[in-house]
This record gives sequence, C-alpha cells and structure tokens, in this order.
Amino acid sequence: MSDRPLVTIGLAVYNEAPFIEETLAAVINQTFRNITILVSDNASTDDTLEIVQRLARTDDRIVLIRNSENVGSLNNHMQILQLSNTEYFMFLGGHDLIAPDYIEAAVRCLSKSPGLSMVYFKHQYIGSDGQFINGPPTSDIDTTAVNGTGTRLLKTFLALGNCSCFHGVFRTSLRRGIPMVGCVGADNLILFHIAANGPVKCLDEVKFFRRQTRAIETEAEAYSRYESYGINTRQGLLPFTLAHLDYLSQVVPSLSIRERLVVCNAILEKGCTKHRSTLNFLASLFTFALCRRDLVIIISCSILFGRRLGLRLRRWLLKWRWPNER
Repeated sequence: MSDRPLVTIGLAVYNEAPFIEETLAAVINQTFRNITILVSDNASTDDTLEIVQRLARTDDRIVLIRNSENVGSLNNHMQILQLSNTEYFMFLGGHDLIAPDYIEAAVRCLSKSPGLSMVYFKHQYIGSDGQFINGPPTSDIDTTAVNGTGTRLLKTFLALGNCSCFHGVFRTSLRRGIPMVGCVGADNLILFHIAANGPVKCLDEVKFFRRQTRAIETEAEAYSRYESYGINTRQGLLPFTLAHLDYLSQVVPSLSIRERLVVCNAILEKGCTKHRSTLNFLASLFTFALCRRDLVIIISCSILFGRRLGLRLRRWLLKWRWPNER
C-alpha cells in the first residue's frame, strides 16, 4: 500500500469539547489506516482546540486548522474540502461516530465500482451518553438501480429527509462545481451535485452513529440555530429552491427539456408547499425564470393558476409538449 493517504476525513468543528475526543478516537482506530484527518476549528470558545492539539501530538495523521474568527459553517466545511488532496473524502460531525471498518468498506466499494460517485451507510441515532435512541430512518438516495441523470436528481431531491447520507465517502474530484450557497439545506444541494455526477450507493449496514445533542426544536428554534451558523434564514426556503433551479439550469445542460422540467416541477412543489410567503416566492421565481426560457412556462403556471391547478397544468404540458423527450 502506498504511503500517500487515500482518504481525507474532514471535521468542521465548533465547540465540540464534550464529544470531539470520542469522535477522533473512532477515526484514529479505523481499520483502514491510509487516511488524513483534517480538523478545522471554527474559533471555538470551549476546549475543543486544546483537545485536538493534544491528540494531534500522538497521531501525525491529524492536521489542525485554526480559524481566527468564526467563518460560518458552510465556509468551514468547504475550506477542508478544498484543502483535501486525496482520492476520497468524507465529512464527519465533531460529535458523531463511525464503525471501525467504515472507511475500509467504503473504499472497497468505490474501488470496485469506478462509476459510483459516493457510498454511504445506514445510520443509528445515539444520545449524548452514546446509547441508541429513536430517530428518522436513513434517507434512501441510492440511485444505482435508476437510469439517467434526471432520474437520479429527481430521486435524490424527493427522498432526502434527514441528511445522514451527507456523511458518506465520495470522490474528491467532485468538489469542482459544488454550489456555494449559504442557505437552509446547503447539504442537500451538495448531495444534489454529487448525484448529478454519478450513482450513489447505500450499503445496507449500520456503520454511522449520528449523535442527537439537542432537544426537539420548533422551526423558530432551528432557524435561530442556523443563523448562529452564518446561514441566512430570513427568506425561508427561497434561496434553497432558487439554488437548486440555478444548478439545474447551468450545471446540468445535458438533461433533455423534459427531464429538466420534471425535476424543476418537483423543486417548485417543495418550495410552494413549505415557503411561508408564497407570493414573494413565486414573484422571485418569475424574475429568475426570465433568464432561463425553458423554465418560463412551468413557473408561469404556478404564478397564474396557484399551486394545485398549476401542478395539473404543468403535468399536462409535460405530456403534451414533450411527449417523446427522454
């Protein structure tokens, strides 16, 4: 085996003192040894930095980056991804755990299937004490059984609930073109990009342990927490929706008109359902669509006829105007 690390495990951390030592122990003790452990401390105010420094003195695979000021969660994550120079990459939360053979099994799968863009494992929620607790199931964004980029994007967008699959292992080369949008759901957008570049595979074993460190939150409490991460929540899901549409229009030109509009339709449905100010949302979409003529008809249906009738008209347009598109 080459001495050059093959996998970077990136931890973008902020005030993780209660758990960071246990998390790093799980990484250090991986059966696959050929790794770099890149930790970016986002100006923590607790003992996170000191703990990482102590552990780094005992294992030279740990590389520590210290931000002099809090640069926001998204920037902190993207910083470690851009600094990675290995073939594979994985994001890991500073309080989560992985099974000892997580990286070994993921690398084996990616090596055998060069067309895969990412692999991830099923998860189990754990509490602060490490005991198993109940939580939402793993989102099924496995696209190995579907054909075409448009179908992969559609399944990924519709199936994402929680984003535990964000902590899968993917090919580092996919960092090129990742949308940098500081909005609610930025991790969904990154997975959208990964799905556009190849199939994603879910390995049917529980090897990721997601720690639930917070009590159940209201939407207002969750948005307040997102703001503390440097994420703009004042426009709700509007930036999230526009970012997906922008990616769809600019980065995936190979899609047929029908494929693009089917995915666009799903994005609009989610945005219309959850956005708190529908009129503002639709008006912004109309402005956005003026620059992308292939989306004007489908978005205009939403503006002129409302969500329910607009949905029926959009579906009818897809069947009537592009019946033979694939």
